Amino acid sequence: MRSNVAANDCTAVGKSSQRAATSGSLNVGVGSATGENNVTGDRNTWVGALAGRSFTGNSNSENVGIGEQAGLSITTGNENTMIGRRVGVVLSTGDNNTLIGRQAGLTLTTGSNNILIGSDIDASAVGVNNELNIGDLITGDLSALTTSLAGILILPKANTNGIKVELAAPTFPWRDIIGDQFTRNTGPTKPILATYNGAIKSWQFGDGDEAYLSFHIPHDYVVGTDIHLHIHWSQTSTTATGGTIDFKYFAIYAKGHNQASGSTFTSTPVTASFSSIDINDGGGGLNQYQQHLTEVIISASTPTAALLDRDDFEPDGVIELTLEMDTNSLTNSVSVLDPFIHFADIHYQSTNSGTKDKVPDFYT
Repeated sequence: MRSNVAANDCTAVGKSSQRAATSGSLNVGVGSATGENNVTGDRNTWVGALAGRSFTGNSNSENVGIGEQAGLSITTGNENTMIGRRVGVVLSTGDNNTLIGRQAGLTLTTGSNNILIGSDIDASAVGVNNELNIGDLITGDLSALTTSLAGILILPKANTNGIKVELAAPTFPWRDIIGDQFTRNTGPTKPILATYNGAIKSWQFGDGDEAYLSFHIPHDYVVGTDIHLHIHWSQTSTTATGGTIDFKYFAIYAKGHNQASGSTFTSTPVTASFSSIDINDGGGGLNQYQQHLTEVIISASTPTAALLDRDDFEPDGVIELTLEMDTNSLTNSVSVLDPFIHFADIHYQSTNSGTKDKVPDFYT
């Protein structure tokens, strides 16, 4: 630090370490020529021969370079972290880069906000910004918050592991179990296949009409979570004024794989009634052909006469369910028409991965 005029709280160990510093403060240089040509920059840490040496008359601040020639050519670049031999060796003006591994970011010069990790992992261009590359396995665009995986993602086998969504409050995402549709009821409670819209026909339900549905629990089901019956329906009148639809379900469940316990269907079906919201909702609910969604939870940790035991649910279990359009309570300024039920499915939470084994115990 032979040029020091007003530099404070600096540490220089090694020949020519921080030789040109005049007023820079809180710099650390350990090794021959570390930070040699930094004039007024502050809070740099250079460890290793020629780390942060730079060129005559330049100033940079808040950089960390550990390793021989790490940040060798830095001029005005700030807030870079460079760890490894010859890491960021030609980086000059780029800021906020994280470069870790032997010769990581070898050709990067002016690019900023990059994360390059791994031996010889380089930037795609000398001036690229916001690039992510971890070992050529995980790559991405930091500005767009996108990543790509070049390989196979391996998850632990436990039944509570998987991929969640939402950074602030991570949770397993929802998916649909699609039920076998309204094709098997041939008795007096069968809905009518009626004209819905032009050449389109759909199933129209009167009071007491039923659909018989089967649902299969998939291998990505999050064990111990509730399931929700989800009804898609609409009405075709142009003169509707409001009202609700009352539905009713009856359901039984059994595990698969001929297990000694749980593979016999529930002896008494659970059953409950539930209602849609009033279609006069202040929005588009009164519109002809408006699709409405009505949902109800059909499970619980403690089973009841209305709810299946969610602790029994596991992959390859089957739910047999009868859905009844119990009461049409829609109102109309001219004539009340029966509703159409387009679809019934079950919402469940997904691990986004399958099970390790295809038979019980699925996770060992």
